[in-house]
Amino acid sequence: MKKRKNHLQWYILRCALLLPIYLVAQETRDPGNGFALFSITLESVWSQETHPHPTGSLPSTSHWSDLVGVTHTNQVTFLAMDSPASTGVQNVAELGNSTAFFQEVQQAISENTAYNQLDFGNLNTASGFIHGQFEASPEFPLLTILSMIAPSPDWMIAANSIELQDDYGSWKDEIIIDLFPYDAGTDSGIDYTSENQITTPTGVITSLQGISPFSTQKIGTLTITLDGVLGVEEEEEITNKISIFPIPSSGIISVVNRDTAIQQLSIYNTLGKLIYKTIMTGELKTVDLTQFGPGVYFLQNTSQEGKRFTQKIVIK
Repeated sequence: MKKRKNHLQWYILRCALLLPIYLVAQETRDPGNGFALFSITLESVWSQETHPHPTGSLPSTSHWSDLVGVTHTNQVTFLAMDSPASTGVQNVAELGNSTAFFQEVQQAISENTAYNQLDFGNLNTASGFIHGQFEASPEFPLLTILSMIAPSPDWMIAANSIELQDDYGSWKDEIIIDLFPYDAGTDSGIDYTSENQITTPTGVITSLQGISPFSTQKIGTLTITLDGVLGVEEEEEITNKISIFPIPSSGIISVVNRDTAIQQLSIYNTLGKLIYKTIMTGELKTVDLTQFGPGVYFLQNTSQEGKRFTQKIVIK
C-alpha cells in the first residue's frame, strides 16, 4: 500500500511539473505568430492647459512633423535615452526632416535587421490625432517611432524598441504608451522659437518631463492595436502560390501566380512610397523596375479575401 501511495504522489508531482511546460507549448503553437497588421494612433494632448507657457499660449504654428518609424530586430537600435542622437534622429528632432533617418532605416533593411519603413503623416495642430496602419513580421517584432514637437530647438516624442510580441511570441492585442517630450541633445535652445544654438560637445537624448516649457503631464498617448494575423499555414499557402524571381535582380522581375484568383500587386520603396501597382489575372507577370535604380523594394500581394503578404525585392 505504501509503495502504491508513493507511485501516486510521484505521478501527481510529475503532472504538476509538466503542466507549465504543456501550457507554454500551447502558447508557442498559437497561430497568432504570423505576419500581423496593426493600427497605430498618436493622440496629442499638447496644449496651453496641459503644458502652460509663460506667454499664455503655445506658438501659433504649433504642430507635429511626420510620425515616422521602423520595425526591426534587437540587433539594431535607432535611438536610446542617455545616448547621442544619430544624424537621422537629429534631423527629425530639429527640422522635422526624415530623409537621413530613412537612410539609416534603409541601411538596416539591407543588413536584414529591419523589416519596413513607416511614415504615418503629420499633424498640423498641437492637439489632435495621427492615424496609421502597418504590417509587422515575426522576425522583426520591435517598433521604434518618433516625431518632432514643432516649432522647437530639438524636441521630440519617441518610443524605442516597443515589443509587439509577448513572451510566447504571440502578437499583443493592444499596447498603450504615455508619451513625454525628449531633448535630442543637439541644440541648446530653451524655448519653442529659440535661435539655433548648436550644443558643443553634442549631448545625449534626455527627458524634458517637468522642464520648462513642459509640465510633468504627458504630451500624448500612443495606442497600437492588433487588427489581424496571417497564420503560419496561411503564410506558407500564399508563399507557395506567389513567387518572384530572380532575387537579386537587375531590375526586371517575374511574378508567378499559382492561384487562379485575382491578385493585386503593389510595390513600395523603402520610404514606404507606392511605386507600382497592378492587377494580376494570369500566371506570369513581368515587372520592370529598372527606372527606380538599385535598392531594396517590397512587393505586397493582396488576395480577393483581403489577405496580404509582403516579399522583399533586391535590385543590384
